[in-house]
Amino acid sequence: MSLSKEQFKEFFGHHGAGESHITTFSPDGKPAGFTASSLASLSIEPALATVNIAASSSTAAVLKVGLKVTIHKLSNANLELAVRP
Repeated sequence: MSLSKEQFKEFFGHHGAGESHITTFSPDGKPAGFTASSLASLSIEPALATVNIAASSSTAAVLKVGLKVTIHKLSNANLELAVRP
């Protein structure tokens, strides 16, 4: 699902500097993701966002394939999702 311009502005307008969870799937359907604190909007038309990830991350290789990603905003109630055991 893509966001409308209004939804995109709403999402990033209320994002602040919080944590986000970025998820995607590899070409063979395996889930991949990471917690990011460096998410920012780049453009509303087209809707573009940027996030920093270490090149050595296993998720970075999956993201390079160019598949769609989902951005999940995390709140204090979602702390356990952002903390790696």
